[in-house]
Amino acid sequence: MLVSISHIIFTFLSIVIAAGVFGSYIGGHSKSKKLKRFAIFFVLFAFYQLFFSYFLFFDNLYFAAWSYNLAIIVAFIMFAFILSVILSILGVTRRNRSMVYLFVLLTGVAVVGMQIYDFRLPVVKESGFIDWNANKLAARMTSLSAFLISLIWVYALLVNISSFHGHPRKLKAILLASGGLSLGLSGLTTYHTYEESIAIASHIFAFIGGFLILSTLLAFNNDRER
Repeated sequence: MLVSISHIIFTFLSIVIAAGVFGSYIGGHSKSKKLKRFAIFFVLFAFYQLFFSYFLFFDNLYFAAWSYNLAIIVAFIMFAFILSVILSILGVTRRNRSMVYLFVLLTGVAVVGMQIYDFRLPVVKESGFIDWNANKLAARMTSLSAFLISLIWVYALLVNISSFHGHPRKLKAILLASGGLSLGLSGLTTYHTYEESIAIASHIFAFIGGFLILSTLLAFNNDRER
């Protein structure tokens, strides 16, 4: 129950972040595709968290398993969107970006395919902890994808930090990189978690990452970068 509530909190947090980014995009003098994609990423993240909050509203294990699979599908679409921002920052050519997107989406298809082929029902323990009981290989592939993308996000921001003029903008890049890394650490542990302590750590990382990103966007709302 507490885990589902935390996912609902993340859903609303993601909506707030998406609204803030969309506000910056709409209110800006120029329309940045990076901002638009970043906002779409957090809209998708809201749906992703909503699918994970299934047990707050229902208790059917069969539909809960499908809710998990839908969350994984949304996760890989999210990965493609955030990679479009990251690779654009790094100046990767459109052709090479397309190859990366294709690889990510094919990985997502493979993961979901394994989940459906090896269909398992989640397990709700007496303490209320939810073991999603996912296919182990699929779970590891999803975890590593999330973590590797967060590392690329950190690299993209820090390697370009010299292009951010002024200390406030440099601080913004560092905070966004830290938030992304924290979300990546959450993803690294969340998909194949079988212990409650690790699940709690995963949610703590997610809260820290969400807080850093949201507070940074709110604090620097008037400093709209393109």
